[in-house]
Amino acid sequence: MERAQKIIITTILVATVSIFAYYMEIQYESSAQGLDAMITFFDVGQGDAIYIRSTTGDDVVIDGGPNDEVVRRLGEAMNFWNRTIELMVLSHPDADHINGLVDLFDYYTVEKIMLVDLEIDSPAQEELMTAINEQGTDVMFVHSGDTYQLGEKEKLKVLYPFVDSDFTDLSKNDSSIVLEYIYTGEQETKVLLTGDLSEEIEPDLIMAEVLEDIDILKAGHHGSKYSSTNEFLEIVKPEVVAIQVGADNSFGHPHPDAMSRFGKYAEIFRTDELGNITFQISDTGYLLVH
Repeated sequence: MERAQKIIITTILVATVSIFAYYMEIQYESSAQGLDAMITFFDVGQGDAIYIRSTTGDDVVIDGGPNDEVVRRLGEAMNFWNRTIELMVLSHPDADHINGLVDLFDYYTVEKIMLVDLEIDSPAQEELMTAINEQGTDVMFVHSGDTYQLGEKEKLKVLYPFVDSDFTDLSKNDSSIVLEYIYTGEQETKVLLTGDLSEEIEPDLIMAEVLEDIDILKAGHHGSKYSSTNEFLEIVKPEVVAIQVGADNSFGHPHPDAMSRFGKYAEIFRTDELGNITFQISDTGYLLVH
């Protein structure tokens, strides 16, 4: 086949694929209205990576786990032609939360990212900021009281850090963004995402009266002994606890003490036992679908 013919055929194929992808994206966006929301706690080993698909079809990624496993997991959860993450959140810049987010920038356009305003002191943070700048991603440094509307029925509410939080003498774990996902329908559903926050800061959240009765809790710090105290759980009273944890991890997560505390209130689901944990959320409440 002559070179000119190859160029013509290649051009036609590229144009056909582009038109198909555009059509599918339009179909997806037009059908997205009225979708049930989905929240998935990805199995990425010893780390956090959470995916929310809103009722309007927006894609939210909260933390990315320790490596590029999140790329595969997200590729399975999102339609293959959808290459846009509307919101990304980094709870705090420890390796088991930030590394996978850096990799996602190679595959997706990230429109907005939610961060805590911390000093950059690691190669992973530098790589993330480089990717943010190269894409022109909108950066939001957030504090308690900030909200992000996902749709008419859904929002993310920032509970921590506070405006006057001082991280000087705290571990990075205790700089974690704490988010509450709220779905307001005939029956309200609330999901609390606590990053790696420890018992050091939980009393501050209690004193600030930002906590409330919830439905689903993402266990703090992978079920650490030093997170999710009795006092904390007595206020939030979760019905379900999702623990993102790696099999045979060297930290002993989830700790037996934490498991005992969770067991007083909630049914417990673990990614090291079940793989991905997905809840469908609608006007009638939430439903475990995997």
